[in-house]
Amino acid sequence: MNDELTPDERAAMRVPIVGGARDIAPVGAHRNAWIAGSIAAVLVVAIAGGVVTTSTLSAPPIANTPTPGPETVGSQAGIMPDCTIDGFSCQYVDRFGDAAVMVWGSTNAQLAALTDAVGERASRSPGTARSLPAGAWTVPECADIRDAIDAARGRGDIVDHRGDYYPRGFDWEVLRERGAAAYCAVDNLSAPEGTTTVVDTMFGPGSSPDLDAISRHGGLSVEVSGADAAWYLPDFTSTASLLVVQSGPNTLTVGTQSMTEEEMRQVGAAVIAALG
Repeated sequence: MNDELTPDERAAMRVPIVGGARDIAPVGAHRNAWIAGSIAAVLVVAIAGGVVTTSTLSAPPIANTPTPGPETVGSQAGIMPDCTIDGFSCQYVDRFGDAAVMVWGSTNAQLAALTDAVGERASRSPGTARSLPAGAWTVPECADIRDAIDAARGRGDIVDHRGDYYPRGFDWEVLRERGAAAYCAVDNLSAPEGTTTVVDTMFGPGSSPDLDAISRHGGLSVEVSGADAAWYLPDFTSTASLLVVQSGPNTLTVGTQSMTEEEMRQVGAAVIAALG
């Protein structure tokens, strides 16, 4: 029995959280493919004094995002990737005064040109913080989420996930450090033979679901106890289904191939109840 989904499947499951939190409609499963019609993009994030403006090479300005800590910027800034290996997933972060500039592209030359074009302007106006709205969830302890899911199922079959995956990338870190995104995973010991055991839950306090992305992926409206709205995406990836749940100014996703739709809706309801 497999424990893990693929990295691409995990990245795809982040899209409704990160996209919804940033009010950006992703154009595909790839975590960096944010901007429709664009071959490269720029995210400008304030290091001190809050967040941002974002801008793109070939699309209009888009929404504000939360502020990263200087440690996150320091660990990633100034390290140019090898775009001959990474392709469109190529991204680069550099610091300009109180702003961090993250660029995506397909070549190193493109990353350098984008950084040079935006850096000076970003340092002059890094942006103003946007607080999370009233009613936003507090980022949960994963042990509490595990216990809530296990109690709701009543089978004693939900345990800590045995893998070492966690969401990565500057965009995710920006949201996580602001309390606007979180991730927990558990293993379903009752997973059918031949399916992955992992159940991924991702939290978007202060966000709303990306309805365009849900529609493109064939999301079906379903009922989840305690939720304002929910959608089931049976073929979100080639092997895994996704449940997207809206509860007040918050978004939750549950992704797995080891549960039925009914079981996933039960998990969604349990998690919402645990978050209050």
